[in-house]
Amino acid sequence: KFPEGTPVLEIVFPRVYSSDCAIIRFGDEVMMIDASTKNKTMRNRIQTAVTAMGVDHIDVAFNSHPHDDHIDGFQFVNEYAPIGQLTIAFPEDYDGRMKEAVKYANDNGIPIVHVQDGDVLTMGANGEVAMTVIQRWGTKSWDANDQSAMLLIRYGERTILFTGDVENHAQRSFGENPPEDGLKADILKYPHHGQVKLHDPFLEAIDPELVFMNGA
Repeated sequence: KFPEGTPVLEIVFPRVYSSDCAIIRFGDEVMMIDASTKNKTMRNRIQTAVTAMGVDHIDVAFNSHPHDDHIDGFQFVNEYAPIGQLTIAFPEDYDGRMKEAVKYANDNGIPIVHVQDGDVLTMGANGEVAMTVIQRWGTKSWDANDQSAMLLIRYGERTILFTGDVENHAQRSFGENPPEDGLKADILKYPHHGQVKLHDPFLEAIDPELVFMNGA
């Protein structure tokens, strides 16, 4: 048990499948990592989670990569929990999904913030929660999955790594040449909904105590 009054970092995974969404809250600040699809069932499950948490706004909507099962749901979230900014790690004209999301943000007055490998986002008045963007751009053979922006979140002595949909190319690259600060994390959000086998060096670099997976 935490002593009463201890600031707690909350991470909630709505019950979406074959897609990703996570809600992170620290104090009054709220961040959403990806937002599933346009599928009505998935949209309802995200809204149920947001409502159950008592969340009425999203300060930062972070997109790991512009595939429909990660980016399409943000516009529906904005209807009941207004989004303060859309944070993206891909060019605004990367593909049709990204263009659609950017247009929606512009049409609805949502600022767009660009991040890249090594950038650090924070939560808390004194930056108590630090979130490092880890992203590797590959050759033309790498698709958006392998170029996903991962987030290594640290609060106190604990860490959790969100891996987007990184697959074979990226996992091999990170395993052979990990970031300078490493990938070690207590909790691993398994990439791509469990659809790919983890490369052993990649998993060994993370060395998690707990793995969370959204079902395929």
